[in-house]
Amino acid sequence: MNEATKPQGSCPVTGQGGAWLSRSLAEVEIQAKPHDYYAALRREDPVHYVESKVYGPYWSITRYNDIMAIDTNHKQFSSEAG
Repeated sequence: MNEATKPQGSCPVTGQGGAWLSRSLAEVEIQAKPHDYYAALRREDPVHYVESKVYGPYWSITRYNDIMAIDTNHKQFSSEAG
């Protein structure tokens, strides 16, 4: 299946439809082509919440400028309660 024939919202790795954004990086199919998965996240959901059973819940930030903004603003972006 090529890019032109993939259904809208299909998984960038398998080409299958469905809620691919809820899939985990721990899955073998995703690990086989992580660049495709991250490219799709950057394009479609750059600040992505993951409820991982393996790693625990976390936010996946996938765009460089967003990562740098978060990493350099410790007052606004902190895991400290309060």
